[in-house]
Amino acid sequence: MRRAFDATQRQLEKLVDKQRGDIKVHPAQEIAGLVVRLFRDEGYGFINSLDGREIYFHKDSLHAGEFDRLEIGTGVQWNEEEGEKGPQASFVKIVDKPGSRVSKISLGPKV
Repeated sequence: MRRAFDATQRQLEKLVDKQRGDIKVHPAQEIAGLVVRLFRDEGYGFINSLDGREIYFHKDSLHAGEFDRLEIGTGVQWNEEEGEKGPQASFVKIVDKPGSRVSKISLGPKV
């Protein structure tokens, strides 16, 4: 029971911080990056955002069965939130698969 109260208190503190502007809130992003690392057996991966950050995501962030469709280079969009260890992606949506005819996502000029 104590853990439930502690969790509620942390959520309320985060809400107060957001309302005060102490926490940067990231709006929903469109075609924001590419999957760069996948750990299928563990059920998570990382996205390289357009601004060069690596964002963690868990398979539960995708609709049922979508995690199995991911490949390195898959274009995704997501909502970003603060996780226990930094930013993480939630509501991840596939927007482009490698080799598809959909326009490609550019992460900047190739060097």
